[in-house]
Amino acid sequence: AYKSPGSARIGSFSMATEDSMHPTAVQREPTKVPDSVFKKNVEDLTEVEMEREKQELTVSIQKLKDSNKEIKDFDPQGQDEELVMAIKENLEVIVRREERLENIERRLVKVAGLEL
Repeated sequence: AYKSPGSARIGSFSMATEDSMHPTAVQREPTKVPDSVFKKNVEDLTEVEMEREKQELTVSIQKLKDSNKEIKDFDPQGQDEELVMAIKENLEVIVRREERLENIERRLVKVAGLEL
């Protein structure tokens, strides 16, 4: 199964984890994903890097949204504290990644010489 960067699997659910970029990382407790996985400032990225990161962010965001839907379907009453926390943390990561994606899209427009 596909696992997006910056996520771990809990059952069939993705959950953002701090060390999940490390191939041998085993996370027992959910932790916040630092967006330091996106090491460069948007202004320092080449156009190719921006396009690649844009695709990665889009996939990552969608996987986290899909995971949250699966979690809600599995626990519609929100009785499992770990799953509720996973949704909350996923939402925080989604917001940060959507902001980064918007910054990249603005920068791509600027690089192309167009203004929104």
